[in-house]
Amino acid sequence: MNDSTSPETIDLRSYIQPVWRRKWLVLAVTLLAAVGAYLIASGERKTYVASTQVYIEQASPTAGIGTGQTAGPPTAQQLQDIATLFTAQSVTTRVYRALGLPAGAAGSVSVSPHKESSFIDVTSESHTPAMAARLANAYVAAFLGARRSQIIGQARAERRAAQASLATLSRNPNDANASAQRQTLLAQIAQLQSIELNPTVGARQIDTASVPGSPSSPKPKQDAIFGVAIGLVLAILIAFGLEALDNRLLSISAIEAIFKRPVLAVLPHADAAAPAVDGRPAVAPEFVEAMRTLRVNLRLANPERPPRTILVTSSLPSEGKSTVARSLALAYVEAGERVLVIDADLRRPEMTSAFGVQAETGVAQVLRSKASLAEAAVTVTLAAPPVASMNGAGRNGDSIDASMGTVEVLAHGEQVRDPVTLLSSQPMRALVSAAAEAYDVVVIDTPPLLPVSDTVPLLELVDAAVLVVRLGQSTRGTADRGAEIVQRIPGIELAGVVVNDMPKGFAGGYGGYGYQGYGYGYSTDKSKAGV
Repeated sequence: MNDSTSPETIDLRSYIQPVWRRKWLVLAVTLLAAVGAYLIASGERKTYVASTQVYIEQASPTAGIGTGQTAGPPTAQQLQDIATLFTAQSVTTRVYRALGLPAGAAGSVSVSPHKESSFIDVTSESHTPAMAARLANAYVAAFLGARRSQIIGQARAERRAAQASLATLSRNPNDANASAQRQTLLAQIAQLQSIELNPTVGARQIDTASVPGSPSSPKPKQDAIFGVAIGLVLAILIAFGLEALDNRLLSISAIEAIFKRPVLAVLPHADAAAPAVDGRPAVAPEFVEAMRTLRVNLRLANPERPPRTILVTSSLPSEGKSTVARSLALAYVEAGERVLVIDADLRRPEMTSAFGVQAETGVAQVLRSKASLAEAAVTVTLAAPPVASMNGAGRNGDSIDASMGTVEVLAHGEQVRDPVTLLSSQPMRALVSAAAEAYDVVVIDTPPLLPVSDTVPLLELVDAAVLVVRLGQSTRGTADRGAEIVQRIPGIELAGVVVNDMPKGFAGGYGGYGYQGYGYGYSTDKSKAGV
């Protein structure tokens, strides 16, 4: 999506001068932010953190009581449930009863299980270091005490039930079977009495929480450093805001404000915007999610009647319209659609090279009745799948393998001297209508709006139009003119804008209004990936 021609060299002085001219303002805002952060942090109440760990040996220590079996270690879900029980109301009540404080007065406690282990972290926060340690240890003690009480209660209930059964058997002393049952019950009662006297809770504290030596917050020095960073950023933003000399579109909000349409997708910068896998077209990895978003947003723009004919254009050349059209077609193929791509850019066609196909017959021959759509359309052999490791949703929302979709290209065809007349003819209207009947989705790549008027008659023929805007290249003036062209044509359905080439760090220096290759004839320069 990046033009092969090198952009103008960035003059760093143009970025430094607005800041340098307001250096005292930048310094004052930075110092104010640092001092303010330090004073605010210094005035906050100190917080201390203490922590300990509990090892859970058994998920439910009462599970094996009465059966002689030992309960197994906890599952991940059971460990999460145990962690939740740590802060149950009954445990909290025990804790504050032991501390002799009103509930919640000591501080707060958080409990979280370890992943893929049987350990639970208990972390407490308090305004005194000693209380932080006491609070963590008190919660562990209360939890272990609750488990101990549960075990003792369960064992006592089992013992009483066994004693009742033994009393019943004692009424039949001559029963031979009763003698064996009595021995079993006596052994069980002895075991349960042992559990009551010395219960095993199935959990233990690893290390006692120690008294923290320093507060976890606030940290005035660190906050002051953070204040310096925030203040510096804020000061630089203020400096650039006051400068306000750059007329290029550098923000999504500015684009939405000019076109009064939503941004349907944002494409990041990509070194290879139109890659091929073994010579077959594929979507650039950087564009995968963005193109899925664009496909979904186009469908959601009119859920009852999703667009089937989609026109892709831009205000100026080299904004990435052809690459967006190519990637959008492949995104629909991913969703299992039968796609036709029409190269309606008869002055500077790109679709044959973009899809790696050869075609002598195309739009021009079809419009002049020299060939039919079925004869001129060329099937593209795709990478398998066209977007690596992805499955999309079909028209009904079902999961569809990417190989089910197909894409065909209707190339530009023979050279014409008056493209706008041909594209505004009745045969062109019939071609778009026939394509919509024969395919699930039709994507039309067109020339940019400002250099030539070829695209204008096509806007009335499609269900939705998508305008591509390249950050750092389009200016407010060119964007205003492009928006004016679209808005003054009645019945045009501009679905929205695709923002292209979102940089990791903005790289400016783009040219103006010229569109090399837009004249009668074709451009032989196939190295421009960003047209």
